[in-house]
Amino acid sequence: RIAGLVRCFADEEATANFPHQFGGVVRVTTKGGTVLEHRVQYNRGGPQNPLSADELGLKFELNATRACSPEEVAPIKAAIVSLPTSPTANVLKSSK
Repeated sequence: RIAGLVRCFADEEATANFPHQFGGVVRVTTKGGTVLEHRVQYNRGGPQNPLSADELGLKFELNATRACSPEEVAPIKAAIVSLPTSPTANVLKSSK
C-alpha cells in the first residue's frame, strides 16, 4: 500500500553532484498537508561522510562472506586491520 503512494523524481541538486556524490531527498506530505523533507548531500562512506572503523569492518565482512566462509573472512580481516602497523604487506599472505 505504501509503495503505491511513492513517487520518484529527479532532484536537480543531487543530479548536479552525480557521479561524485549519490545524494538524495525524501519528501513526505502528511494527510494534514504538512511537507516534511530530509536531504542527504553526501552518501555514507564518501570523503565527506566516512564510515567508522566498525562500520567499515562490518561492510567488509558482509561483502567478503559472499565469496568466503566466515571462518575464512576473520583472519583476512585481522590481517587487513594489522596492515598500518605491519612492517610489510606479507601479513596478507599468511591470512589465506
